[in-house]
Amino acid sequence: MARYDREWLKRELLENGKSLREVGEILGVSKQSVYQWCQKEKIFISKERKACWYARKMKVRELENPQWLLGKKSQGIVGIGVLARELKIHPSSLKKQIMRLKLDPKDFYYKASRVTVKCDFCGKSLIRPSYEVKRKQHNFCNRSHFGKWLVLHRHKEKLWTFSEKEFIKKHWREMSDKEMARFLPGRSSKAVKRYRVEIMKLKKR
Repeated sequence: MARYDREWLKRELLENGKSLREVGEILGVSKQSVYQWCQKEKIFISKERKACWYARKMKVRELENPQWLLGKKSQGIVGIGVLARELKIHPSSLKKQIMRLKLDPKDFYYKASRVTVKCDFCGKSLIRPSYEVKRKQHNFCNRSHFGKWLVLHRHKEKLWTFSEKEFIKKHWREMSDKEMARFLPGRSSKAVKRYRVEIMKLKKR
């Protein structure tokens, strides 16, 4: 029977990132034997494993100590996704490790700058994240105001000319709505699709 040292077993299984199978391979026994030794020595792996074990298992030594994460935070480098890409691990794995180090994951969330805009329907001032304002052409308090604004402005879409209709009839099979919109100044791909489907009844299979 292979001999083992209790302190060595604890160090490998709770700190050094070794699994039952890996310890078994070192000692030349099965992982079931290693598990039985743990039961005998009262080593509760799932409850006693330290944060450094997970860091070494992921092969990311920076996550053994919370100081590296706190340093990144002080430098203004935040965002779990950003840090996960830098460390080449999954964001969920990083979030769990942050919690194991007894830090709050919310401190590492990306906080976008906020800007003040006005609702396009009622004119009320709204505070929205800057990335959302850049992405949207219009801003509204709620879906109700968006619906009311749509009723007032949809009819203002300029009438389709004869040449535009003929162009869509000729090219709608081989070109996408986005491609056709490039040849129709002032028309978006959504406007082309709406006119093609709702008015001309030309539906792609």
